[in-house]
Amino acid sequence: MPGALTLQPMFPSEAPVSRFAPQGNDEVGDGETTCTNGFAQEEYVVEFAAPAKVLAVPPSVDLSGEAFSYKASYELDGNAIKVKRVLDDRTPGPICAAQYNRDYKAFMLKVLANLKAQVVYQ
Repeated sequence: MPGALTLQPMFPSEAPVSRFAPQGNDEVGDGETTCTNGFAQEEYVVEFAAPAKVLAVPPSVDLSGEAFSYKASYELDGNAIKVKRVLDDRTPGPICAAQYNRDYKAFMLKVLANLKAQVVYQ
C-alpha cells in the first residue's frame, strides 16, 4: 500500500533546521524588530525495510538570501535515503529593518516548504 511521510531527525537537537523555518509564518510589521542569527546542520539516514520501495524523495535545494542560506540534499541508495540539511543564518542583528524581516520571512517559507516535502513509498 503506498504512503508518504516527511523526513525529520529521529533524535532532537538543540537547534534543528525546523526551529528556524516556522519564522516564515510570523507576521511582519512596518517597524524595526530585534533579531538574532544561528546555524543548524542535520545529517542522517532513513532506511525502509523490505518489501517497501521508495518511489520519490524531496528535491534537493540550494537557496541563498541577503544574509542566510539553506542547502538540502536527499540521496536515494536502494531503500536508504541520506538526508543533509544546512541552514546558515548570518543575520547581523540585534535590530532588523522591516524590509529585511520581509525578505527573511519569504526565505523561511521556502525552507519550510522543503521541510514539508514528502518521501513517497510503496
